[in-house]
Amino acid sequence: MLNLRPDIKECEALLKALVRRNTSQPEGNEGPLADWILERLLQKDSFQRLTYQFLEHGGHRKTLIVKINGAQDGRGTAFAGHLDTVDCAENKNWKYPPLDAVVTEDGFLYGRGAADMKSGVASMILTAEYLLNREEPLAEPVFFCFTADEEKDGAGAKALAKSPCMEEIRELIICEPSSGKIGYCEKGALWLAVEIHGASAHASRPEIGLNAIEYAMKFEREFRRFAAGKTRHKELGENTMSITRFQGGVMTNIIPDEALMEMDIRTVPGTSHTSLISHARELARTMEAECPSLQCHVSVMNNRPAVETKEEHPLVRNMQNAARSCQMSGELRGLYFYTDASQLVPEKGLPFVIAGPGDDRMAHCVNEKVALSDVAEMTEVYIRLLEDKRSETDEQRSTK
Repeated sequence: MLNLRPDIKECEALLKALVRRNTSQPEGNEGPLADWILERLLQKDSFQRLTYQFLEHGGHRKTLIVKINGAQDGRGTAFAGHLDTVDCAENKNWKYPPLDAVVTEDGFLYGRGAADMKSGVASMILTAEYLLNREEPLAEPVFFCFTADEEKDGAGAKALAKSPCMEEIRELIICEPSSGKIGYCEKGALWLAVEIHGASAHASRPEIGLNAIEYAMKFEREFRRFAAGKTRHKELGENTMSITRFQGGVMTNIIPDEALMEMDIRTVPGTSHTSLISHARELARTMEAECPSLQCHVSVMNNRPAVETKEEHPLVRNMQNAARSCQMSGELRGLYFYTDASQLVPEKGLPFVIAGPGDDRMAHCVNEKVALSDVAEMTEVYIRLLEDKRSETDEQRSTK
């Protein structure tokens, strides 16, 4: 079988270059990195197959869409990965400075974004370069979408979802770290902020005040019963709800007149976020009706629905076959965190999988690291997937 795996040294050099470019939130600054990626790919494009466009997000932030044209027009496969990382502020617990991209003797590269997800971006670039160096183009176009702002507001994926190029995409591979497995579903995230305004009073006379903290606690109890739902997903379990921020109170002997509560709700496929939001706002109106002096306001901070591809879908099966041909298990899994799929998939109903180099447990961690062998291995899987699709197309032509 043809060796499609890139050299480890090539993976190392590329990933070092990516990690050493600071694209951490909140600034992001993905634009210069997107420019660098494009310049590198253009240098490899000896057959003039590459077209591209930028989606601007203001400041030094932008998303890059690269299209490698096929022999025929039509819809094709897209790979997507984000260029931003979470904050990389200095931390005394890091073994090495987070932007130094140090490689250790055991073959791991340390640094912010090493796993989440500049390793996936590296595999995307190496796959694109393979296609650009290929003497004959594939039958179908292949897209490489390097998005901005995934770690915060999702500006890149939102813009991409509304871009005309989405009409040309038939299926999607999200290149997030997946621990050697293939993700076919991910939990959704709904973040709500609840603001309660009551009335202060001396704590010895609670009856003449309106305790905002206690009303917030009441809201939480009532809403949790509804948010839990009855839906259970075989891979992702049930909905969860966590209170992740709470502010209220001035002194021990003062009834608090204000409270702010933020909740992180993680949902399984089949859960309606619209229904959850409507119920939360209806509960707020009910509480106000029962106590006219009370004010209760619900706002949506983040809304990313759960998404899923059926296990029997051809994309899932093709990805499993490609992984197995590269001596990987091809085992399926669900992801508890959200990816750009939450913004890209619902818009067009695209089939997707999540498969990328690295261990997702490393994401956002101090001493984040990735095995360079994972980058080489997943690049081979991507290339094998595309080559197998070409083989299928050639076989179909030969039978006509």
